[in-house]
Amino acid sequence: MNTIIHHALDLLSLAMGPAMEMEARRSNEVLLSVSGRPAVRFRLELWKPGAEDQAEESVLWILKRASSADLERLREAGNSFVALPGAVRVQAPGLLIDRTDLPRVRLTDQHASRSAFSDRASLVPRTLFSAGPDREWAISDLAAAAGVSKSVASYAVRDLEDRSLLDVREMGRKKMVRMVSRLSLVEEWSREYRWSDNRSVTVLAPVGAPERFLERLPASLGSQQWAATLHAGASLIVRHAPVEEVHVYLDVANPAELAEAARRVGWKTGRDGLLHLLAPKYRTSLWQGVATLGGLPVVSPLQLILDLWNHPVRGREQARRLLEHLEQEEMNGA
Repeated sequence: MNTIIHHALDLLSLAMGPAMEMEARRSNEVLLSVSGRPAVRFRLELWKPGAEDQAEESVLWILKRASSADLERLREAGNSFVALPGAVRVQAPGLLIDRTDLPRVRLTDQHASRSAFSDRASLVPRTLFSAGPDREWAISDLAAAAGVSKSVASYAVRDLEDRSLLDVREMGRKKMVRMVSRLSLVEEWSREYRWSDNRSVTVLAPVGAPERFLERLPASLGSQQWAATLHAGASLIVRHAPVEEVHVYLDVANPAELAEAARRVGWKTGRDGLLHLLAPKYRTSLWQGVATLGGLPVVSPLQLILDLWNHPVRGREQARRLLEHLEQEEMNGA
């Protein structure tokens, strides 16, 4: 789905009332429904002057730019449209939206498209990964489990479907989805994300033996929310090789807050340190699935695997071991 259509669906979602639902589908289609009434299917098409003369009623025009005269002409002809300057009109039996008070969409090239691997949307693939490839989901159930709106879940599912990461089947009005495999999800996600995307500060902490240092961290960090990752975190699940450095996420927004957290403990920053404090790129979704292992918080198996996948020191090898361990646990009914 291209950037313009993503923006248009965002605007459409904003225009809808609480009783309405939207589901984006393949081939630039969208289903809109009001509680208790059949869904209406629209085909999304980019508008150019005169195109509406041959349009079917099921077309929802997307206008990148639009004058007041353009919108009035479309409105008088009974056309449905989403105008990125901030107007939405949708007309169908039992359905009418007509708003001109919406925020203007400004197209940019930087991170403009909605990805299933963006922070909040990634709660959807995280939920799919956690449940495993044997679980089939309706979009509404997946949204509820992930803790996101149906609109966000729909976007995320559409993107994952476009990436061939989901098996999809239609069941009446419902779309049922199932993750193809954990490995394919990790491989695709790791093309867009690597552990070094997280901003970090290296700290001259008295690490000594990393395993024993981790045991002291709860007392050092106090009420600060944190979780271990990379080899330090993975070692609490699958012991593979000696841990030489400690990587820890803190629930902060930037390196300045990381340095301040270190200062409160009495640690100085420096390039030769063995403790690395990370400000998470995924400020919301990273904390999903954090588990306490041996009294220590560790990020979810998926986050560990994603962080390790492109790590230069035995990362891919350790990530594959974690995947195998996870699948073995499921086979054993653990």
